[in-house]
Amino acid sequence: MKNRKKILLVEPISCEALIALRQKFYVFVEILPPKKILLKAIENKDVIILKSRVALDEEIISAAKNLKLVVMAGIGIDHICVDELNKRGIVWFNMPYLSARDVAEFTFGMALSLARRICLADARLRHNQWQKK
Repeated sequence: MKNRKKILLVEPISCEALIALRQKFYVFVEILPPKKILLKAIENKDVIILKSRVALDEEIISAAKNLKLVVMAGIGIDHICVDELNKRGIVWFNMPYLSARDVAEFTFGMALSLARRICLADARLRHNQWQKK
């Protein structure tokens, strides 16, 4: 267990996932850290796991002396300086289908809401305008 990798977790994940990671890795948790704290926390970590609320710019990537992997637990990568990661040979990946079902369900729900005019009915009801038509 000497060579266990150090993972920096900067956004919330499920308890089950955290427990699984801790069985094989050293996991350091800094949820939504300010940039100053992130710069210090990432210095000696091998992996960072993030979602969409923490940005990885050139300065942060430069501070990560041992960084080998960036895991983006989601779709977008516009908050990550991918060019800098590639320049430094740091492997990165995202999970584009992680929330596909959630997005589909939300879209279907919004379509139903639009078709049935639920928002309009809600607004009218809140203003005591009950219309049975």
